[in-house]
Amino acid sequence: MVKDRVLQVLTDPTSAEFKAITHNRQHDTGCGFVNASNKLGGMVGYRAFVAFPDGEVRFQPESLSPERKTWYDAALVYCDAGDTVSPFWEVMFDPATSSPK
Repeated sequence: MVKDRVLQVLTDPTSAEFKAITHNRQHDTGCGFVNASNKLGGMVGYRAFVAFPDGEVRFQPESLSPERKTWYDAALVYCDAGDTVSPFWEVMFDPATSSPK
């Protein structure tokens, strides 16, 4: 279900590779990382995403822009897996420093 939402917005869905997928049942949102090819056919590298039930998918901004803080704020709410540390956060943050990787 989470992957399907992301595949719908990718340029080349057949090239998609996913990792650390988390589903938040309370909000019906999904988070994780996807690597897919761009319009030129090159793989872009893994990018974090938050997928919402209405089909919207927000990708982590590439730069340290003001959008990045808004994205992290959304991720903190919607990527929580409950009582356990989700695979998403294990990849996103360095456990030793609790700072983004």
